[in-house]
Amino acid sequence: MEFKKIGIIFVILSILLSFGAAYLFLNMVQKTEKTMGETVQIITASKDVEAYTPLTRDKLSYTEIPRKYLNGSFLTNEKEVLGKVTLVPMAKNDIITRSMIKKVDDLPKEVRIVQLRPPVVFDSKEIEPGDRVDIIGTFALDNKQLITQVIQSDIIVHDIAMDEKKNEISSLGLQVEIEKALQLINNLHRAKEIRVLKQNYINH
Repeated sequence: MEFKKIGIIFVILSILLSFGAAYLFLNMVQKTEKTMGETVQIITASKDVEAYTPLTRDKLSYTEIPRKYLNGSFLTNEKEVLGKVTLVPMAKNDIITRSMIKKVDDLPKEVRIVQLRPPVVFDSKEIEPGDRVDIIGTFALDNKQLITQVIQSDIIVHDIAMDEKKNEISSLGLQVEIEKALQLINNLHRAKEIRVLKQNYINH
């Protein structure tokens, strides 16, 4: 009889523990669903877009993500995007971030924008539009010796795009006169290595 009572007590305790575990699990699921259920729409590319293409409504789409994953680089309002240009090529469904777009500038007719991308070496990640940089190139001579020299100096940075996953520069736009642009592009093809050096503000 005593064993029977003990058995009943264990059964009751097991049932209570089961109910308690089920309640805790349900509560956790509800909290997760509530967190994940709050979504926000971020702006993405609706089609492939080439660099320096004006962004219009037909090039934009929206993708829903959980609000918990929203960060300051994402864009949610098309007014922040329309009329601007993309600094880098974008594929369909790519997320458009703040560092990837820029207002259209009124540049002098003789000025062109030359885009530098890896494997060009950027010696500083702290480069911003308006900064001035020097371009250094290493070339192979006919006797296979290497020579390093200044290609161009005191060039104004027009724009910059960051690869946020790698935390490095993915594209740097330089503002140069058309004659210098041709020279720079030619050297980009000839050089074994190109380095971009940021100038010190103290010198200006």
